[in-house]
Amino acid sequence: MLRNAVTTPIPTAALTVADEPATGPAPLPAGGVRPPRAGGDLVLANSGIVVRLVADPVSQGPATLVLLANDEPLALTPARVGSGRVLAGALHGRRGERSWSLAWGRLCAGEFSVCAEFVGEARGGATRTVLATRLGPDFWLAETAGSYRGVTVTTAESRLHSELWPVPQAPHAL
Repeated sequence: MLRNAVTTPIPTAALTVADEPATGPAPLPAGGVRPPRAGGDLVLANSGIVVRLVADPVSQGPATLVLLANDEPLALTPARVGSGRVLAGALHGRRGERSWSLAWGRLCAGEFSVCAEFVGEARGGATRTVLATRLGPDFWLAETAGSYRGVTVTTAESRLHSELWPVPQAPHAL
């Protein structure tokens, strides 16, 4: 457990659970996360990845976090009650001339704050610390510009590190 840690609430994105996929990607505003559409999607400013919470029609349980690139699933992260897997995934890639890095995961019960420190930028730059955005009640996400090699995620109860992986060609569940 971290001592003398200051916990602050995670900024919350107003995502809603989408029953049906939203149609087509929307254009990005300059510098920022696009507000949710009627379906609840967000488009990340640096990567252009679409973030969606999708309901499980069978169990009516918690939603699944879906990351989409070019309308194809990039990662699927189901909410798991009691799961201690705070860091579910970490990727890096390019969008045109702009490189980006991304990490996401699940919130454990009682977690209010997640901080992601992106390390090892390819061009010798400094680390970048990002306060994660809360996505609904179960998930968090942090994105930054730049090509980083790793991310260290810190919560009040844990500190985890992962390499950032190149954007995969096929979707995967985490």
